[in-house]
Amino acid sequence: AFRVLAPVLPHLNLLWELVLTAEPLVVMAMSPTTAANTVQTLISLITPLKFSGDYRPFFTIHDSEFKEYTTRTSAPPNVILGVTNPFFAKTLQHWPHIIRIGDNT
Repeated sequence: AFRVLAPVLPHLNLLWELVLTAEPLVVMAMSPTTAANTVQTLISLITPLKFSGDYRPFFTIHDSEFKEYTTRTSAPPNVILGVTNPFFAKTLQHWPHIIRIGDNT
């Protein structure tokens, strides 16, 4: 399960801190499986503690919170999003923490 974090292994301490403090984080990946597995694995980094934010292993433009999460008028919410659509590279570029897995973004 932790193999999905291999591309970001040098940043594992930072990622642990971001998850622990429920910082807004976007995981941009090549496939829905990779995005979802990465989000789930990040959440598991702080086990046995409970993640205090929200997380969406696979977030799309059709999700009801799409407009809320992509607006620049307010700070991003405490959520971890897994995405694959290249459209998010532009609409979520204002988010403070972005992980890119693969080379599509």
